[in-house]
Amino acid sequence: RSDTLVHNHDSLLSAITSFLNSGHPFASMQNIFNFLWCIWKARNELLFEHRKVHPNKIHIMAANTDCALQAEALVSGQVYSSFSDSLNNEQHIPLQGTTIKSDLIIKGTKIYSDAAFRSSKIPGILRGQVGTGIGIYFSIPVDHGELNIQIQASAPVTTDPTHAEAKALSCAALIANKLNVQQPTFLTDCLPLASAAASKTISHPATPWNIRNELASFNSIYSILNAQVFHISRNLNGVAHNLAQQVYQASDQPLMICSTRSHDTNLCPVAAALAQFSGTGFQLHKVYCY
Repeated sequence: RSDTLVHNHDSLLSAITSFLNSGHPFASMQNIFNFLWCIWKARNELLFEHRKVHPNKIHIMAANTDCALQAEALVSGQVYSSFSDSLNNEQHIPLQGTTIKSDLIIKGTKIYSDAAFRSSKIPGILRGQVGTGIGIYFSIPVDHGELNIQIQASAPVTTDPTHAEAKALSCAALIANKLNVQQPTFLTDCLPLASAAASKTISHPATPWNIRNELASFNSIYSILNAQVFHISRNLNGVAHNLAQQVYQASDQPLMICSTRSHDTNLCPVAAALAQFSGTGFQLHKVYCY
C-alpha cells in the first residue's frame, strides 16, 4: 500500500531520503523525481484541462521520460550517437516490425493493442466458456494537446496467444479505419506478430496459418491508412494490457463515455463513428474518449 511508503515521515525530504536508502534497485534520485514530475503533470491536466489521466499512463510517461533521459545521456557522452538520430530524424527510425525501446521516437497517432487469451471475463459467454479479451489505446495528437481513446472489445476464442494478439491488432486496424486515422503507428508487445504484419504478406513460410486471416484484414487497412507497425515492451503497453485483462461490464450496447471538452456534448465524433461496428466479428464493450 502506498501509505506505508510515507509512514513515520513528516516531510517530503524525509520520505525521499528513506526511499534512497531503501536499497531498492529502482530507488534512484532520477527515478523518484521523474515519477513525481509525471504525477504533478497529471494533477495539472486534471485541474486545468479537466482531463483524467489513467494511473498506468503516468507509469508509461515516467518510463518514456527515463528512456529519453538515458538516450540524451548516451548522446552527450558520445557513447551511442546514432540513438540521437533515431530520436530526431524520422529517417533513422528502426525497420518496421522490429523493437523500439521508446515510443517517443514515433510521430503522429499511436495505437496500442493487446489481448487476453482465453478470458472468462467477457459478458455474454456461458459459464465455463472463454473468449478473447481485447484492449486498444489510441493516442492522437490534436491542437494544444492529445486525444486519448481507450477501448475494451472481445472476439471468439482463439487457438493460441499469438492468434489472440493478431485478433487485437486486426480490431485496432478496423477501428482506426472507422475513425479515419491517417498515418498511424500500430504498437504491439508480440514480436512475431509485429514482424509478420510488417512483411505486408501472409504467404511468408514463417507466418503461422492461424493468424493469416487476421493479417489479411490488417494488411488491407494498413496500406489504406499508410500505417507502420512496431514491437514494444509490455511496460510501454500497460494501458492496452490492462484494458484487455479487466472485467468487462455487461451490456447489450457498448458503453460510450466522452469527457473531451472539444467534442459536442450530445454527439461525440468517436462514438458516432463507432456506432455501427457490428458485423466485424468483434464486440465493443466500452469506449472512453478523453
